[in-house]
Amino acid sequence: MSPRETPLRVDPSFGWHLYGSDLCLQARHLGLPVVAVDALCMHNSLTGSAGDAYRASEAVLADKWADDLPLHLVISSVYGPPERRRMERLESERTAAVDELERVRAELDRVRHDLSLIEASRVWRVRGAVRGLLDRPARQ
Repeated sequence: MSPRETPLRVDPSFGWHLYGSDLCLQARHLGLPVVAVDALCMHNSLTGSAGDAYRASEAVLADKWADDLPLHLVISSVYGPPERRRMERLESERTAAVDELERVRAELDRVRHDLSLIEASRVWRVRGAVRGLLDRPARQ
């Protein structure tokens, strides 16, 4: 229940779960104060697990407040739909792969540079000349 004069409205799409979190987010976005009261409350949460209805309300909360994610609630954290979490994970993996590719390319450039210095050295040129002499067919 909320007073009629409040701009806050209970969103029926939440069903039985997370309507309080939605009301707090509405208040915050309207610049209204949000407080938590340390008061005795009987709650049926003995199992420690959330059911399908709770997960459905999480999805509604994620869609409605996507710009505020992640949301850390009493028994869960809402990061968004699975597609969003997957995209974030894939983006993180892509960034790591690009960083690794840049590291490998830099190492390859160093190796190529070192190899060009070796091939330009006098010792390498002499080695090539000696090898050329040794590889010639023997004269009879």
